[in-house]
Amino acid sequence: MKKIGLIVGLSIVLFSCKESPQREEPAEVAPDVQEEVSKSSLDEINQEILEHPESPNGYYKRAFYYKEQFDYEKAIQDINRALKLTPDVPALTFLKADILFNQASYAQNPALYEQAEIYLLETLKLDSTHLEALVLEGRINMGKPNFEKAMANFDAALRQDKFHAPAYFYKGMVFELIGQKDNARSSYQTAIETDGSYYDALHHMGNLLASEMDEKALTYYNAALDAEPDSYEVLRNKGLFLIKLEKYEEARASFNQILSFDPNNEECYFNIGNTYVASYRDDMPQLTKDTIVQNAIDNFSKAAELNPQYIDALYNLGWMHQFRGEKKIAIDYYQKVLEIDDYHQPTLDALSDID
Repeated sequence: MKKIGLIVGLSIVLFSCKESPQREEPAEVAPDVQEEVSKSSLDEINQEILEHPESPNGYYKRAFYYKEQFDYEKAIQDINRALKLTPDVPALTFLKADILFNQASYAQNPALYEQAEIYLLETLKLDSTHLEALVLEGRINMGKPNFEKAMANFDAALRQDKFHAPAYFYKGMVFELIGQKDNARSSYQTAIETDGSYYDALHHMGNLLASEMDEKALTYYNAALDAEPDSYEVLRNKGLFLIKLEKYEEARASFNQILSFDPNNEECYFNIGNTYVASYRDDMPQLTKDTIVQNAIDNFSKAAELNPQYIDALYNLGWMHQFRGEKKIAIDYYQKVLEIDDYHQPTLDALSDID
């Protein structure tokens, strides 16, 4: 049996990592806001605002709280209230920049990155050594893309704190984006050595090694899963890499773990179907071959049921039924593909092979 439709590409994603505000700030702004907010309910923060309406602290905390809940509109309203009370405090200008940056990523609105940068530059004007502002400015420069400026930002952050793992991580991303994989590996590794549970660095190191077919990628994927056990991205990329390694049962386990918390994920069913196709061998007992083909069909069918426009699943169903000699059923699936994409070349080729 030829191997069909295997999707094994690994992609590198720019993650919007959450970074806490600067911890050393003027006394009128509460330090360690992330820790304080994590221990406070919204009711408690609201009560603080009622008791101290002229203090920026309550609005600052509530803005941070709403940012963590992805309620960016309310977060902006509160950070604006705090800035109205004390406009020249780096913690406040940075938090507004951070909210706008995350909102830009969430809403896919590039204009918000420009607004975020205005407040970042204001933060750095007030405090040129503001560590998190330097890192966030570097991330914005990565997206422009202006890699030279981004590197300068990350290096400046590391001059403030040589153990700042995010700066090493983002340097690694820049190195990878410009094709310097050895430097990327080194930077990711330094980030991991600085913070052994740094999910993003572990994930990206896994992806980088997987792209080179280095089985040590699995060590980093597993470490990333220790940090975030239900990470869809890591479980997916780990499963795809295991397919490349021809470790099909382990790949299915990875995809099934995703299905345990996302039971309607059609791509997982599609990839599980592909593990069965890839494991097929002509020298297997007939019962085993029949079982493999049926398992593949069952999973492709589930993918197509969840997404009737899933061309790859429909094509694979046609191919599997054609392989099994069920030409009429195969043609029906091929016609469904052509109703979606009438120039789908693999389907046109398959139909031309049917007698």
